[in-house]
Amino acid sequence: MSLPFVAIAGGETLLGRELRELIEDSPLHTEVRMVGEEEDTTAILTVQGDEPAVIAPLRMFADLDDAAAVMLAGSRKLARETVEFLRAEKSTVPVIDLTGEFENDPSARLRAPLLEGPENIADYTGIQVVINPAAAALALVLSRLSRNRKIARSVAQVFEPVSERGTDGIEELEKQT
Repeated sequence: MSLPFVAIAGGETLLGRELRELIEDSPLHTEVRMVGEEEDTTAILTVQGDEPAVIAPLRMFADLDDAAAVMLAGSRKLARETVEFLRAEKSTVPVIDLTGEFENDPSARLRAPLLEGPENIADYTGIQVVINPAAAALALVLSRLSRNRKIARSVAQVFEPVSERGTDGIEELEKQT
C-alpha cells in the first residue's frame, strides 16, 4: 500500500521547495509529488530529501484526483491550469491556493489557519485560499492587543521579501544590483 500524497503545483519554485521541506519534516508520513511549470512534455529531475525526484508537467498527471490535497505554489497561470484540469476531471480533491489567484473566486474559502480555533468548522467545498502571512500575523497581534484595550485605528507597512516573487523577483533584484 502506497503512502497518501500531496501534489504541489509549482514544486520547482521557492515556495514549492519550502512546502516540500515542511512536509518532509512533518509527522504526516505523506509523499510529495510535484507538478511543474514547463509547457512541454519533459520532466525535471531534482532532489527531495536525499532521493532523486521528478517534477512532471501537469499533462503527465493521470492520478491527481487521488491526491490527499493539491497545493498551488507556482505561477498564477499554473494555478488556473491546475484548477481547470481538476474541474474538467470533476475532482473533489481539496485545493489549497498559496498564490492568491482564487481569492476573489466566489467558490473559494479564505482561510487563516493560525487564527482558526478548535471551534472553527472548516468548509472544504471550495478552493482553500490561505491569507497572506503578514495579514495573519498582524491580525494575531491586533487580536491579542485588543483584549486589554480598544484599538480605534492601526496602520502597518509590510515589505514583502523578494523571494515571494519567485524567480522573477530574484532576477529583478540581480538587475538592480
